[in-house]
Amino acid sequence: MRIIVPFLIALFAIMGIAAAAIDHVELVSPHDGDVFSVKDTIKIRSKVSCIDCGQIFGRMFINDKPVYTSNWVPTEAGEYTIMIEVADNKGFINPISDTVTIKVN
Repeated sequence: MRIIVPFLIALFAIMGIAAAAIDHVELVSPHDGDVFSVKDTIKIRSKVSCIDCGQIFGRMFINDKPVYTSNWVPTEAGEYTIMIEVADNKGFINPISDTVTIKVN
């Protein structure tokens, strides 16, 4: 059975106890190429598709630096790459990821 699990970036463990077979992760917000202003709150959301979802672990990076919130507020203008990485183990062995690039004016 395939189900889609909504995934809030700030959470590191999501429901379940058995191992999951993750087959897709997608950043659904923001979109690649979106433009924001400094001090805008950027809501970062993603979804994970997996088979027999069990425990899933996620982490997020902005310009290769770990971020621990799903409501990010940029303080400087520039280009930012947002990456979400998910795995069915804490060691992130063979993680699946998605990235978007945004601009902040």
